[in-house]
Amino acid sequence: MAELKKNCTLPKKLQNKHGKRFLNLYEKFERKIYNPLEAFNLLVNNVKKHESIDVVFILGIDPKKTDQVIKGVLKVVPNGLGKDVKVGVFTKTNIQDYLDNGATYAGFEDLISDIKSEKVDADVYIASKEIMPDLAKLGLGRVLKGKMPNPKLGTVVEEKDLVKAVKEQKAGQLTFRSQATLVQSNIGKASFSGIALYENYIALKNAIIAARPQVVKPHSYIKRIFISSTMSPSLQLEINENKDNKQ
Repeated sequence: MAELKKNCTLPKKLQNKHGKRFLNLYEKFERKIYNPLEAFNLLVNNVKKHESIDVVFILGIDPKKTDQVIKGVLKVVPNGLGKDVKVGVFTKTNIQDYLDNGATYAGFEDLISDIKSEKVDADVYIASKEIMPDLAKLGLGRVLKGKMPNPKLGTVVEEKDLVKAVKEQKAGQLTFRSQATLVQSNIGKASFSGIALYENYIALKNAIIAARPQVVKPHSYIKRIFISSTMSPSLQLEINENKDNKQ
């Protein structure tokens, strides 16, 4: 370890904050701007499979202005996020059908009772447009703590689309919001292939581009992009959208 630290190019004041594995990766990774797919392949081939992969977008926005806060939802993540999402469905019919198609919980009166008594706690709840008037009368907003079905989040749909919505929610959604000038998000696991992570990244990137405020010029919107695993140094990515989308 002493020899590694002696030869490491990471500034000395930062070396003691990281373990040997991080420092080994720091020396292995080049200090350059990576082609995105190359960077994802490099990460998945060098970090432990249980680690999460995160992306950070540094944006040319003024966070002091409310019209430049970036937020949105990526309703469908192409390759999921690698975690089990518990989905609750508010419904009075076809309960078993939704359970057979991936819902963790389904029902109405019984499900609401179980939620209030804290017997169940789904990650996300969905409902049909037809049942929302009945649901809204029950004042569940405080109980669900931000998980109330919402059309903007894709959690209120036509009844015929409920099964599809369950499957989409099981795959996972990404809700993003800028903190200062940063948007940071998990996009999967190191157990994914490089191309799967790349596809998730492009979908999120396109959603962030679509959320650009009109007052911010396209060429000055995305300043820099970095990816890393839970325990790795970060890699800087090329920004060029056209090049990314042609790979």
